Amino acid sequence: LCVSGPPLASSECIIQATRCTISGPSIVNHSKIPLRLATIIGFISSVVSLCAVLLMADWSGKRTISFAVAAALAAVLLYYSLRGIEWRQVGHIVAGADYSRLGLVAVLSTTTLFLRALRWRILLTAKGPVHVADAFWATAAGYFGNSLLPARAGELVRTYMIGSCSGLEKSYVLATALSERVADAVTLAVISSVVLMFLPAQPGWLAGAARPFAVLGFAGALAIAILPLLGSVGRTLIERAPLPHALRPRLITAMEHGLQGLRAFHDAGRLSAFFAFTIGIWYL
Repeated sequence: LCVSGPPLASSECIIQATRCTISGPSIVNHSKIPLRLATIIGFISSVVSLCAVLLMADWSGKRTISFAVAAALAAVLLYYSLRGIEWRQVGHIVAGADYSRLGLVAVLSTTTLFLRALRWRILLTAKGPVHVADAFWATAAGYFGNSLLPARAGELVRTYMIGSCSGLEKSYVLATALSERVADAVTLAVISSVVLMFLPAQPGWLAGAARPFAVLGFAGALAIAILPLLGSVGRTLIERAPLPHALRPRLITAMEHGLQGLRAFHDAGRLSAFFAFTIGIWYL
């Protein structure tokens, strides 16, 4: 938002960022220049994240064929995602951009991505060792997936990558990834509440967007605090459910691994480190 034109005040930056999140960035037709630049930066970030996936790919045998099919599908989806963009206008915007600020944005974005990987690794290492590089590339691939796939399916992408690299159970990894999103929802609700307190005139759309985040964040935090304590209840429900006998042990195992991922927050030292990284990430 601050790449072109004068820098914005903190509250205005938050408001504009929220508007971008709600309406979605676009560089089609008469969209504003900051939104166009945001889309360009997002596209560049997606390309960098794709390079991360390429670096971690296994190019032997059937995996090469699978990756080729996936790459072809991604190319088709990317084509439909970029239809209607006025590339000549994009060229004019890039040519007139302040490259020093653009470079600063790229550095801050990469730093934030690295901090997010370190934060996630705090939860992952509660169960087993995970290399920093693996956490970073998986996080990058996950954000790349979130940019192109519906329903934030990038969380499944990074879950699979970490599960494959580290040997951790995928249900455990997925639980830590979803817990991260809950923590971000809580943080966003707190930031929105602070902004609403200091704004002289409170926009109705901002207040309306803050309430659902607050409710979801509170519900998620409550689930992280309580669900790990109810493992025996979940096990009993699965055992009494009308399910095939062969399926019950698998569901119980997946549930226990998922609860272990939530239980990673129950360690005071790990929780403190996690929220210290969260403050740094949202500050940037």
